[in-house]
Amino acid sequence: MKQPNRVADSTRNLVTGLFQQILDTLPTGCASLSVEPSKDPEIISVLLVPSSERSAKFGVVLMGERFDSVFFGRSPTYTHFECPWEIGLSRSAGLDQHLDVVSKMCLGVIAGKCEHRIERRWTRGVIHISEKEGYQVRDVGILRLIWPRRNLQAVQYEPYFPGAESQAQSSSRLSV
Repeated sequence: MKQPNRVADSTRNLVTGLFQQILDTLPTGCASLSVEPSKDPEIISVLLVPSSERSAKFGVVLMGERFDSVFFGRSPTYTHFECPWEIGLSRSAGLDQHLDVVSKMCLGVIAGKCEHRIERRWTRGVIHISEKEGYQVRDVGILRLIWPRRNLQAVQYEPYFPGAESQAQSSSRLSV
């Protein structure tokens, strides 16, 4: 029988705790927390699911004790930021640094400061943190390579609740 990985469980608990802490600051009923295991017991997704269909989901994929990716969007459009390089961290970055970036990105998505630009050959996902700070990534799907889109499109997501933008600006880093 396989022994449980305590480090992975600790990481999973810290990430879930951060998401729960963020959820607790939101008005009741505007979002929910979801923890979704995959077929592989080492892989798990933790995400905030907004009540509004016009707001983006935000989540993290964990592989054991490490961050695999951070993602946001609404079906059918999602973009994944591969960790650590696409979220601006070095390979040696610690768990606290990952949690800090995830917290900032999550607050940006909650505030509706995120968008997808569906371009000819890729989808660009952007999360704005402040006027000077943001995260963006391009996802290239195989279908886009063989069948490029002719009409460019932008999807601007709405905040989880009215006033979310001002709450996100006043929030400092949440501690776990």
